[in-house]
Amino acid sequence: MFYWILLALAIIAEITGTLSMKWASVSGGHTGFILMLAMIALSYIFLAFAVKKIALGVAYALWEGIGILLITLFSVLLFDESLSLLKIAGLTTTVIGIVLIKSGTQKKRLPSRRWPMQQFEWIHAARLAIAIVLEIIANVF
Repeated sequence: MFYWILLALAIIAEITGTLSMKWASVSGGHTGFILMLAMIALSYIFLAFAVKKIALGVAYALWEGIGILLITLFSVLLFDESLSLLKIAGLTTTVIGIVLIKSGTQKKRLPSRRWPMQQFEWIHAARLAIAIVLEIIANVF
């Protein structure tokens, strides 16, 4: 659980760093760039620790995928950027990709009695991904 918290912190730091980069480019100050450098560095540090126990492909897909989803949402809300159908399709594809990567990654473990239920975990992940995309669309439109 600790490593998943580190991954969440890495995602938050990445989002903060990227949004502060945009804020700095719009406002013209240096504070945003300093914050950007600090947060991006912190993001990579958290990610480096998270991949000690989380598969690299899964961690990186979640880090980038959730990051791009939320950065896009915040850029629409905070910076009045547009959200076209092509962007929505791209974000949906990203979410589907994350679900496929996560569901295709298996831990090395002993067989358990839960195996028949585990084969359906990807369905729950797909439902969650679709709910996230629909929530983004509902908030924008």
